[in-house]
Amino acid sequence: MKIAYVSREFGPITGGGIGTYIANISKYMAKRGHDVYLITDCFSESNLHYLPPNVTLISTEPAISDRHFFTYNQNYSDRVYQTLKLLSPFDVIEFAEYNAEGFTTIRAKKLLNEFTNTQIVVKLHTPRSLLVEIDEEKHTNTQTAIDIYLEDYCVKNADLVTSPSASLAEYFTERLNLNSIRRSPYPLLLSTINNSRKFTTSQIQKITFLGSIQVRKGVDIFIGAAKRILAKEPNFVFEIYGRDTYSAPFQSSYTEYLKKRIPYDLKDKIVFKGAAPYEQIPEILLNTCFCVFPSRWENWANVCLEAMSLGCVVIGSEQGGMSEMIEHRESGFLINPSHAEEIAHTILDNYRNIAYLHQISENAQSSIKQWCDPELASVKVEESYQIDISPKKWLINQEAKVSVIIPLYNQGKYIEETIQSIKESTYKNVEIIVVNDGSTDSKTNEVFQNLSGVIKIFKPNGGLSSARNAGLKVSSGEFIMLLDSDDKIHPEYLEKAIIALINNQELSYIGCYTRNFEAYEYTQAPVGFIPELMLFMNTNVVNSTNVYRREAMQKTGNFDEELISYEDWDYFISLYENGCAGDILPIELFLYRRHYDSMVWTVAQPRRTQLIQYMLGKHQKTVASYSHVMLQYLTQLWKDKEIEYEAAILGSHSREDNTAISGIHGSEIYELKKRIVAMESSKFWQLRKLWFKLKYKLGLSKELD
Repeated sequence: MKIAYVSREFGPITGGGIGTYIANISKYMAKRGHDVYLITDCFSESNLHYLPPNVTLISTEPAISDRHFFTYNQNYSDRVYQTLKLLSPFDVIEFAEYNAEGFTTIRAKKLLNEFTNTQIVVKLHTPRSLLVEIDEEKHTNTQTAIDIYLEDYCVKNADLVTSPSASLAEYFTERLNLNSIRRSPYPLLLSTINNSRKFTTSQIQKITFLGSIQVRKGVDIFIGAAKRILAKEPNFVFEIYGRDTYSAPFQSSYTEYLKKRIPYDLKDKIVFKGAAPYEQIPEILLNTCFCVFPSRWENWANVCLEAMSLGCVVIGSEQGGMSEMIEHRESGFLINPSHAEEIAHTILDNYRNIAYLHQISENAQSSIKQWCDPELASVKVEESYQIDISPKKWLINQEAKVSVIIPLYNQGKYIEETIQSIKESTYKNVEIIVVNDGSTDSKTNEVFQNLSGVIKIFKPNGGLSSARNAGLKVSSGEFIMLLDSDDKIHPEYLEKAIIALINNQELSYIGCYTRNFEAYEYTQAPVGFIPELMLFMNTNVVNSTNVYRREAMQKTGNFDEELISYEDWDYFISLYENGCAGDILPIELFLYRRHYDSMVWTVAQPRRTQLIQYMLGKHQKTVASYSHVMLQYLTQLWKDKEIEYEAAILGSHSREDNTAISGIHGSEIYELKKRIVAMESSKFWQLRKLWFKLKYKLGLSKELD
């Protein structure tokens, strides 16, 4: 088979569970004779020696400079998609769900029937939705919500989803109502020893934790157990190995946060040893008896398997994959990770029974072979790829009529161009309805009178919603498109959107990427409807120019005629409240004219706050469902904007000072320079620099300052 593995991680270079899996699976699938490609950006000339034999390395295409995304992960998934399109077809493409690198590729297969004969596989590791929950994140932001949406989309729409643990499969089965997640192991080449372990007193009295220092790993529980044990047996020592994270309150060091919770007289008994290089881990494990992994939840802990393979007595969490690796009291111990006293009792009750510890050690070494033997695991992965998943039968027809409704108000200079773009469509069964909403411009009315080949309606001025509702009333199409009189569509938009709807019956509407033109030019790549964000941040398509099923619009009702703008945004929320879902074609098919006499600039922007407040009041049931998390997101956006504003003021003052310097000399210049230096070293100035650097890296700005 021709197989592509896509990952920003690669074990020997980046570390991490995903990276370790990618390094091993690419190596062993190549050994089995498959044509393996690795699509990643983590290699350079200095580390190419880590690339396994017979694996082809492909770097991702660079980001498209004028294409704007909501998050870096959405942007990267688009780069992966552009890369895969340039390569000859694969039999299998595998992505991790974490970071959603397959998002755009999976969307393209679902909606555009691309990668038709390729099986797209998502391998589960640990999703962000679960990490937020088990890490007890109190500083979640809008980017987190978007990335969770991307990851869920990948899992829900992949051809095949596999998981090493039953626990993670159960999580997604419940979360996304999936029933076809298959078990598939991680190949892992472990260190082994030929002889059985014989524990010394010093090894028994050294209790070890290995893992990153973060909430979900249960380091606080480990420390709590240590304090209980030391109160009864002061000869024990507790060593904590792992890289620090900024997961403590207010995004501060979790290591420092935990150190403050260790009594002064126990500082030399509970010791943070820092991150351990991978090659040193076997030595650490061979010098300890008990290894404790009290994770609040864990998918498939490689370090647990490593400890068992070297004969350690593992005390692991009953939450997640370790409960599948360890047979309680036979090959290790399982504990409730929220109960430090359980860990303490397990150690205190058993540390003197040396023969029992030796038996558990031997059982652990023999039992792990079934879980991670790389040759056996790669065979099982190969078998999962060979499951017969027949390609979806892709229907193509132009039988259904589409009604394109164009409200017109004093935009006569553009309307003919708009209509022409529809007539050039590759989809031919189209009726065009132009609703003149009481235009007062004589030129517009003249153009309207001369239009031919369209249905014309003239009505008193009632606003954009009123005009759309009037057009809907006379339309006869099975599908509806709403198009403003100054915009245009690509010739293939209608055809691709309608065919996507025909082949995805669960969808009520389809949008696409938007190409802005005229006053400024760039492409907007919407994500999709994220309910907890859509009430104040439009992550969906830019405006109403989607293709809708008529029955969805009938179910949802008319556009709100009280709204003077944002009626499209409001309608998306109403569609959601009526159980109507949409999706987005990952290509530019809508041309959005940007000009400063448009309604966006003259009506919407000056009243943006009031319009959003109106929607919040209208959709109170949806607001209530997400009020807690919305408050967090709005606080984040408010404070980010406050920092940006303060930084802009500081920048303005700095430029004024530099201008003033040109007209003065001597001591005055010296004093002003001191003032600038003080300002540029201030907290606000540093935040300003960080803000602009972040915007530049995320592709949200073309300038660093």
